[in-house]
Amino acid sequence: MHDKRWQVLHRTTVLESEREKLEAYVTAAEDVINGRAVALDGKIPWEERVAMGNALSALWGLKRE
Repeated sequence: MHDKRWQVLHRTTVLESEREKLEAYVTAAEDVINGRAVALDGKIPWEERVAMGNALSALWGLKRE
């Protein structure tokens, strides 16, 4: 079953405008995405793997701002 929690948290993060909240959301989103990868033991569907990589790249960009 496809878990959408990381996608919802990622979307919430990129839409956040308050810096203090943004930092907390970035950390939480990274943790959820990485936790999803661990939970699937590396057996991530290709489409989700690409989406997770894109999300992590976007979060990295937000941390640099």
